[in-house]
Amino acid sequence: MKNITIRAATETDLEAILEIYNEVLVNSTATFEEELRPLSEFTVRYRDKKSAGIPWLVADHDGHVVGYGTYGNFRSASGYKCTVEHSLHVTPKMRGQGIGT
Repeated sequence: MKNITIRAATETDLEAILEIYNEVLVNSTATFEEELRPLSEFTVRYRDKKSAGIPWLVADHDGHVVGYGTYGNFRSASGYKCTVEHSLHVTPKMRGQGIGT
């Protein structure tokens, strides 16, 4: 895919990231959350991960966020200390074009 840049997300990307996430929430089983998330919650998630050194990356296509990825702790039990759960989501129009690779 041409014109895709993977870069660090910024707070100005959060509205686009949230739009992608909420579409996935409504139209798939990729997340077990059941209610649309507000921007304020995603801002807290972003800031918490950033302060912990956990990146959020976005796929930028000609100046538009078309996908994002991040990760976090899988579970809090000590046996999971070396595991993570990752999220990688792409806008419907851009799915199947290799952005996730």
